[in-house]
Amino acid sequence: MSPLLGVRRIDELLSRLPDGVDWLGDQERARLARLQHPQRRAQFLAGHFYARMLLARYSGEDARCWTLERDAHGAPVALRGGDANGLQISLSHSGGWVACVVAEMPIGVDIECPGRERDVLHLARSLYPPEFVDALTRSSIEDRRRQFYVRWTLDEAFAKADGRGIRLRELAMQAWRPAPRDAADGWGWVLSEGFLAVAVQRPQPPLEFTADGEVPTEAVAWQREIYSISRIE
Repeated sequence: MSPLLGVRRIDELLSRLPDGVDWLGDQERARLARLQHPQRRAQFLAGHFYARMLLARYSGEDARCWTLERDAHGAPVALRGGDANGLQISLSHSGGWVACVVAEMPIGVDIECPGRERDVLHLARSLYPPEFVDALTRSSIEDRRRQFYVRWTLDEAFAKADGRGIRLRELAMQAWRPAPRDAADGWGWVLSEGFLAVAVQRPQPPLEFTADGEVPTEAVAWQREIYSISRIE
């Protein structure tokens, strides 16, 4: 079954929330109680509500069957009736948007909607190998921004699919190359207000995503490349 990928505005999702917080699981309510900032609470509620929407659509079961807990690395785990059932889920939020993906394989999603200009060249120098920094240096300001966020969202998405989170040292040991769809392990979209990426642990047969909300039609397929030690040195 195709992965189900969705992107929606937080305000839209908040307008559809059930009353109260009884629809959340015990662990979710405890985490919500620790969030004091209104924006963080809004992102949490919208994301966990959206996860239930997509889990229900993907599985064909009632959204009320599902709860989300966290694994040892802080990643969301979907439970049906309190038990894991093999479905994998990943969540991301940025600015006024939430992205979520549901699949039957380890998978990660990242969305970045930069609300202010950042010195992406400075960030790239601290994260990435010289060849990527050189490419950014030769690019226009707008193209530099696009290249940086396309790569960063792919890296974030892969770190979630891998289950270990971002490991900064490894960012300098890998690159993303455009790839045919049957060799891809990453996919990227340019949104009206930002950037979206999905990644899996290893290349898959051509994946076709079922879309929900405001996911653009066309994705760019990417393949992760690991540098050899001699090349890094």
